[in-house]
Amino acid sequence: MAGYRAKPQRLLRLKGKQYQFQIGIPLACRAYFKGAKNVIENTGTGDLMAARRWRDKREREMQDLFADIRSGRLVSDEAAMVAREGELAREAFRKSEDADEQWLIVTNAQDRSEQLERKPELQATFDKTWSGQEEVDAHVDAWLKEIRLAAKTTADYRGIINRLTTWCKTKNYTIASIDRKAAGKYVAGELLDPEKMTRVTAKKHLTAISGYWEHLRVRGHSDHLKGSSPWADQIPQERGKQGVKDEPERPFSDEELQKLLYLDTPSKRGQPAWVSELKELALLSTLSGLRISEITGLTVEACQADAFDLSKAKTEAGVRLVPIHSKVADLVAKRCEGRSGKALLFAEFEDLPNAPDTLSKAFTRRRKALGVHEGREGKRRSLVNFHSFRRTFSEKALHADIPEAFIEAVIGHIGDSKGKKSVLRKSYAVRGESWEQRVRCVEAVTVPPPDNNHEQ
Repeated sequence: MAGYRAKPQRLLRLKGKQYQFQIGIPLACRAYFKGAKNVIENTGTGDLMAARRWRDKREREMQDLFADIRSGRLVSDEAAMVAREGELAREAFRKSEDADEQWLIVTNAQDRSEQLERKPELQATFDKTWSGQEEVDAHVDAWLKEIRLAAKTTADYRGIINRLTTWCKTKNYTIASIDRKAAGKYVAGELLDPEKMTRVTAKKHLTAISGYWEHLRVRGHSDHLKGSSPWADQIPQERGKQGVKDEPERPFSDEELQKLLYLDTPSKRGQPAWVSELKELALLSTLSGLRISEITGLTVEACQADAFDLSKAKTEAGVRLVPIHSKVADLVAKRCEGRSGKALLFAEFEDLPNAPDTLSKAFTRRRKALGVHEGREGKRRSLVNFHSFRRTFSEKALHADIPEAFIEAVIGHIGDSKGKKSVLRKSYAVRGESWEQRVRCVEAVTVPPPDNNHEQ
């Protein structure tokens, strides 16, 4: 399958002078498309590279559509009407306090189910909505829309719920049938298995699932979700291990920086053109302390007046102005030349799905290819990774005798690890660092020059 997906003309065919896009419709989704087996659309271009970009975007849209159809979030008009009938019957039964009326509602629902026997898919849809047996991911879109997370976190949380849904389907669990015992089976078999994920990742999964379950309870999507969540306290506290030193992730050494900033890795067939931009991302992060998501989200208008204007961030401290280092000023000016407004500084990443995550993985491959790696048994991540550029910025600024408060203001961390402001800032309204102090902090950070074997 991996080889097939790597074909440059996958799902494309040249029809006359323009490329057509053709994707097969899964058997479970064909009723929605009135029995059709394929979706065929014109890309509107004869340029293969443009057609591939069009295909990649459209393929993601179609896969999302297929997922919605399979989960029951999106169905044919007839199926939608049947599902609505089941929902109304269930709601009427729940609200009724008269025994005779409840008996009549149940009888009518049974009769309606029998009428649909000749159409098993519609009967199953009605029975499922009437009984409240919804698939686990039935309300994940509404939940993610409400909590408004960053794009990467949203994608991560969707993947976590999709993983749970897949497991539940194999065990015939729905929202209503997940009790503490079922939740325990999933946690023990999927999250706490060291072969599948680390304990830190397991806690992240459980946090997302617990949040989703709270949404289901508050929104009344299942009557049985009362009291404590079935996912509460499912991961026991781990006892500390004596004699084991937990090594933190670290900054890059100058030798490692020389490799990452100046060396190229051997090009591979089918390698994306944007791989060459990873060196620029590394240099910008090292000399500004910006996160990869902050760099890829920079627009041309946010790079004016000698500063990176980060007006949107995950935390209050993340909203800040970061001086543009003199060593990258020309690079930024060249990328902004002739462009304006909301255009991304790195236009190469505009159509890249989940750009920060995709680029982070590409950087990991590049880093390992250059021999910059420090793994530890039991740890999923290397002690050096893209975030190490921020650590490098902080370390170099600190070694240049820049006060910690100035560094924190530039990289977007204020106060303690919980993001609380200091007493002076909070209670006495003491103003923060001046612009000159921030410039001095940024300019204090330097990168090593390439050695005799490195060409810039």
